[in-house]
Amino acid sequence: MESQRLKKCSVAALGMISNVFGNEIFSALMPFVEFKLSLLDDASCKEREGASLALGGIAESCINCLYPHFS
Repeated sequence: MESQRLKKCSVAALGMISNVFGNEIFSALMPFVEFKLSLLDDASCKEREGASLALGGIAESCINCLYPHFS
């Protein structure tokens, strides 16, 4: 229960930060997100989850930067 609340608050905070910094946060965060999402072993499940949550947190304010990554 506590970890769910922490995840939601972290994503919300990242969303607020991305509203202020926009493309700058995208440029800084995306290499880490791509690396974490590329990890395929079972032990990296939490890291992939965190990366996808981070991506979701910045998606609304950085949507134009995300379009090239959709292919």
